[in-house]
Amino acid sequence: MTSKSNEENRLGPVNPFTVGSVFVEAAKKLEWIEEDKADRHRQYYITPKGLEEMTKLGMNIERVLLYRQPPAEHHRRTPTHAHHRPRDRHRH
Repeated sequence: MTSKSNEENRLGPVNPFTVGSVFVEAAKKLEWIEEDKADRHRQYYITPKGLEEMTKLGMNIERVLLYRQPPAEHHRRTPTHAHHRPRDRHRH
């Protein structure tokens, strides 16, 4: 249960995805991140200035830098039982 004093300091519930979107837009304006658009895909790159400033704010940027984009080409793995016809896959 939340105390009444805490409720008085709240403006209202927020959508975390919207908060993230607002942050990304502000970070682009501040040149903390750069956006690269290729076709319909967007990639964001943190700048040295952004790393420095976000670290000053106490953000754990190391978690962000560990993220890696998946390879451009996605190869489907052949199923283990590729020799089975689709209708036989439940029979063993």
